[in-house]
Amino acid sequence: MGFAKVRIGRALLVGTAIVAVALALIWSQRRPIAAGAIDRALAARGVQASYEIRDIGFRTQRIEKLRLGDPANPDLTADWAEVSLAPTWGGVTVTALNASGVRLHGRVVDGRVSWGAVDKLLPAPTGKPLALPDIDVRLADTRVTLATDIGAFTADVTGAGQLSSGFNGQVRATAPFAGRAVCRLESPIALTQVTITRRRPHLVGTLGASSSGCDGIATGPLRTRFEVTLGEAFDTWKGTADVAAAGLRQDALQVAQPIVRLAFSGTAADTKGSFTIASPAARYAGTRLAGLTANGTFDVGKSITADGRANVARALADPVQLASLRRAFAGAAGTPVGPLAAALSQAIGRAGDGAAVDAVFAYRDATARLSDVRVAARGGGMLTLRNGAVVIGRGGVAADADISLTGGGFPAVRGRLNRAADGTTRGLFDVAVYRAGSAQLALAPVRFAARPDGTMRVETVALLDGPLGDGRAEGIRMPLAVQRASSGDIFVAPGCTPVAWHRVAMAGTMLAPGSVTLCPTQGGALVRSTRGGFAGGARTGPLRLTGRVGDQPLALSAARASFDLGGPVSLADFAALIGTADRRTQLRIARLDGVSRASGLSGRYAGLSGNIARAPFLASAGQGNWTFAGGTLDVGGTVMLADQAETIRFNPLSARGVKLRLKDGRIAASAVLTEPVSGRAVTTVTVAHDLSRGVGEARLAVEGLTFGKLLQPEAITPLTKAIVPSVYGTIDGTGLVQWRGDKVTSSGRFRTDGLDLEAGFGTVTGASGEIEFDDLIALSTPPGQTVKLALVNPGTEVKDGVISYRLRPNQIVEIERGRWPFAGGELLLDPASLDFGSPRERRLSFRVTGLDAAKFIEQLKLENIAATGTFDGTLPIVFGTSVGGIVEGRIVGGQIIARSGGGTLAYVGDVSNAQTNAMTRLAFDALKSIRYKNLIIELDGSLDGEMVSLVRFDGVNRSPVAPSGLARSFTGLPFLFNIRVRAPFRGLVGTARDFQDPRGAIDKAVKAEASGKQP
Repeated sequence: MGFAKVRIGRALLVGTAIVAVALALIWSQRRPIAAGAIDRALAARGVQASYEIRDIGFRTQRIEKLRLGDPANPDLTADWAEVSLAPTWGGVTVTALNASGVRLHGRVVDGRVSWGAVDKLLPAPTGKPLALPDIDVRLADTRVTLATDIGAFTADVTGAGQLSSGFNGQVRATAPFAGRAVCRLESPIALTQVTITRRRPHLVGTLGASSSGCDGIATGPLRTRFEVTLGEAFDTWKGTADVAAAGLRQDALQVAQPIVRLAFSGTAADTKGSFTIASPAARYAGTRLAGLTANGTFDVGKSITADGRANVARALADPVQLASLRRAFAGAAGTPVGPLAAALSQAIGRAGDGAAVDAVFAYRDATARLSDVRVAARGGGMLTLRNGAVVIGRGGVAADADISLTGGGFPAVRGRLNRAADGTTRGLFDVAVYRAGSAQLALAPVRFAARPDGTMRVETVALLDGPLGDGRAEGIRMPLAVQRASSGDIFVAPGCTPVAWHRVAMAGTMLAPGSVTLCPTQGGALVRSTRGGFAGGARTGPLRLTGRVGDQPLALSAARASFDLGGPVSLADFAALIGTADRRTQLRIARLDGVSRASGLSGRYAGLSGNIARAPFLASAGQGNWTFAGGTLDVGGTVMLADQAETIRFNPLSARGVKLRLKDGRIAASAVLTEPVSGRAVTTVTVAHDLSRGVGEARLAVEGLTFGKLLQPEAITPLTKAIVPSVYGTIDGTGLVQWRGDKVTSSGRFRTDGLDLEAGFGTVTGASGEIEFDDLIALSTPPGQTVKLALVNPGTEVKDGVISYRLRPNQIVEIERGRWPFAGGELLLDPASLDFGSPRERRLSFRVTGLDAAKFIEQLKLENIAATGTFDGTLPIVFGTSVGGIVEGRIVGGQIIARSGGGTLAYVGDVSNAQTNAMTRLAFDALKSIRYKNLIIELDGSLDGEMVSLVRFDGVNRSPVAPSGLARSFTGLPFLFNIRVRAPFRGLVGTARDFQDPRGAIDKAVKAEASGKQP
């Protein structure tokens, strides 16, 4: 740009000189006015002109209102001009010129400057170089305009002095623009001080412009200080220029406040010089350059050439790109490439924090050639380019050189780039094995190709070993291709890519050698660059993987899988099977969806089912949320849990608030199990399982489990229906199930402070106690379990009982003993074994010992009966299940017998029935005071239905049967009673109630005797 400025200034300066020469020549052609010599001379040269001669003297003449050329658009005008003459041997010569209001218009035609009509008045070319005349010139209000193919220039000129030597003036030049499309100044303005010494003009001044552009280089507002000395013939110059711009841009290069210093000399055809460039800050493709300097030489002729050396004190990577890379590398944490990504991220960070750059450059035809490039990072890395160059131009970037990268935490790289005839740069690089921590990456020779259109492709095969969670992956082999499009987008692994591995172990799980083909889900590549970082994803077809978890076989399968970086993740019909068929842990998920973020994966799942080895639970209908980050899987939601035994021990329960974590090969889970119909919480279960060893446990916590109208035990387990169909009360306790391989153990302890039961033999109130299980799954207990029964009422109340028992597998209840205090004696339950695992009869035998008749009658509140005596007996009870599933109990061959010595029995109620006959009244009279010797009560029938009771006793009436008459003669005689009762029976000896009002029974017996029927 500086040379264009000099050329423009030279043309304007020459134009100023021509103003003076033209005016002088015009006047030198004068003749006496009367003869019209001037007009004839102008006409002879074909010059249109108008003027007024105001003064004609011997030495000084004055002309005004001068117009040369087309009157409508004159080439030269002047308000006035005074010319001083001096006689010479050859005639008269001009010695001085004083003018004002001069306007000279010129233009460039066919590469030469033309001043229009003025050209016709100039002397014919002599072949000699242009030289300034010896004329003393004084110019005021003088303006020269010059129209060229590089702009229309206007120069305001003032000054005075000898043109050949001693002239001193000022030139102010402006133009809308200066230059051509490829090299152009916008709104240039030049302020120049002009002095002439020995016919050599000397120009000192400033040139400013709102912007500039040249060969793809654009600047903001700029200001130039220049100093130029021209040759006598205006065909050479020498000078300096300092150019300061607000900013400079060329494609991806941005330079802030560049200062360019030029020293030059030469001719219009060829100018050479030296330059220095300095900028405090610059940016190239996002890389910040601090302390940018360059120096060298240049040559401006038909083209611009330059040679030199460029330096950058500190090159800093774009922090946005560094942050994006860090995020991308951080996303590899927990994967085999994680340590390598972390090490490479640190190496890039150190290199990006500052690197010194030094290079030799050559500039030809708008193309830069860099050679002997050396980039030394502060972190110790070194990138060198030797034995060739990198060429940067409008055709893109190409190279033909040896390249090496060493140190700074980077893998060592050595290779050669070669530029083909079609402009494509190809290379082959050897990359040393890259190690970081326990990871290493080996690359096959890396092939590189970059085309002039900006596209690029890198191909290799990667072999990776590295940590995976708490395990390791070895021999991961993957063809790797990186492609850069002309748009600048980068694609990693375009197309479907097979990935194979030799060994993958994590969380106690090891995958056998296998492979899977990953196909892009978007953008045609597994990974592609975006404005904010990277995106991409992969999908697979059906998956079938095998391996081991500890010493257990493992099989994994899925109908399909897909994931996007920072986007959706999907898995369909996933199944994981661990262990052999007889002790298998399995997990199935119908649908798993989620999203991938830098922090990890998360989403929802549905259709979960499975079980954990020997654990008693079978899961189904699971759904909820999941996350996977840092090698840890967290699952939450709901699931149905059922008994996986063939014989159902508990009904399906709904698990709410499920929390499951899989980390380092261990499962930790918890949930609240609820009865699905009532929604009542049954137990809180906590599960821990080590997949690698097949060892685990499940802890159950029952807190305030309340049975009542909304929840009965049979809703939780079918095992209780045969024993206690109705329960009211609260239970607390804990349980533990443990498994190790084939061995499963369980235990538990539960207690209640008061349960009320409705059983087949009656009601139970206030059952309390603690039960300890030595096998909770089989519902088995050690011997000696006890339960206290505050009240049992099978028809009559029996209080404060204690039963000792044990539970055995297969729903067998062993009664060890039972005891109740009962009416002065005891009610004892004999040892028995009850099988509730099959639909068969179950037998219990109760014994009555030492029953006091008086206390029994008092307990029954029979106000019309008085009795004495002591009784013993047995009550065999058989329990069976009816067609409707209801437990029925019946007494078979029960007997209650009075002890030796008998007792008394008296009925003290009134007999007022008018229909009572004589024999009935006789029987009631006899019962008013009977001393019996033998009394037997025989019982048969349903406890909850009709009971057939036979009461037999004999004795002597101790009081008169009647106060007078025939009946009185029966007093003191023996009586024999046989009474059969058919009625609902809800008591162990409930037939005694009939003695409270025995009239119906006696009357029925008397009538049966009279008819001859068996009573």
